[in-house]
Amino acid sequence: LPLTLIARQGQSTSTPMGGTFSAFGPAQVPSTTGDVAFWAAVSGASANQAIFKNSGGTITKLVAAGSGATGDATPIGGTFTGLGTVAVMNDSGDVAFFATVSGGSAAQGVFKWSGGTVTKLVATGEATPAGGTYASFAPPAGPAVPVINSWGDVTFWASLSTGGQGLFRHSGSVAKVAATGDATPVGGTFSSFLTAGGRATIPTITDNQQVSFRGEVSGGSATEGIFLADYGGAITKVVVAGEATPLGGAYTIFTQVPSPNESGQVTFWAGLSGSSASVCTNQGVPCGVFRRESNGVITKITAGGDAGAPGVGGTISGIGTVPLMNDSGQVSVWTGISNGFAAQSLVRYTNGDKGDVTFGSLI
Repeated sequence: LPLTLIARQGQSTSTPMGGTFSAFGPAQVPSTTGDVAFWAAVSGASANQAIFKNSGGTITKLVAAGSGATGDATPIGGTFTGLGTVAVMNDSGDVAFFATVSGGSAAQGVFKWSGGTVTKLVATGEATPAGGTYASFAPPAGPAVPVINSWGDVTFWASLSTGGQGLFRHSGSVAKVAATGDATPVGGTFSSFLTAGGRATIPTITDNQQVSFRGEVSGGSATEGIFLADYGGAITKVVVAGEATPLGGAYTIFTQVPSPNESGQVTFWAGLSGSSASVCTNQGVPCGVFRRESNGVITKITAGGDAGAPGVGGTISGIGTVPLMNDSGQVSVWTGISNGFAAQSLVRYTNGDKGDVTFGSLI
């Protein structure tokens, strides 16, 4: 597939804020037109960071942040001082983002940019549907990542003034998806939506308003799992630790970004024990990427020790923990390669076949 430059370090922002790009956050391309929304740090500008959009090669600034009064004005007063490094855009061009604020009515919030206007969705200090108030939208580790679907629904993680955590959906008003203390489909209650390293699950919403997430469980038949919530609030189990895998053995751990689609499929990364998979060097445990079909059957997408994609060869020695899936069931994921043409590759899986997208060397 051809590569198109979105932006590069040292390039002029080509916007009224001036300056040049000095660093980038992860980019996302959910738009069918190929538009890309991205976060960047900026040098020599009126603000030190911003969220931009590249549309057809033209870069525009959506919102800027900086110390003092250098950031853009916010809908809750004051100015933006910091922006989440992962901006998520839908097919309509709307962008959901996390931000910190100075001089406003709240210190943090989840916001939406649409057609040149920034609106506040939720802010710290406001009441939540799970009780208490929002304490923070930023997890102890990793970025805060609100997710937006094509209808403008936005899902997000939050810590609460009660000491708990919750996952929420903003669809004109805020509804609870799940909260610590809620009953789970495997018994017991949800105890956390954070990984051991402090990264929050990213609740991912589809256009039919299903939300996938990782949760830890207390007092149930498993200690953690991947779950799927529907619009009405019903939560079903996708997979939990201790269950048998298609490779033998059992699932032991899951990462925080399961990827659902509108067909009811959910793709996820898992660590394994007692299976035929080899150790993934990037995680230090045997691992694989799997897809739960709409009928409940789980199939392997790829695992440590599998053959590398055509054109790369070798064997898969590492697998990225954020596999992403589209509505056709195609899955893209990073893989580390041993004894192949390159040391790493990005691959796309379609109906069990893997095709090489691009590859590079770690050297």
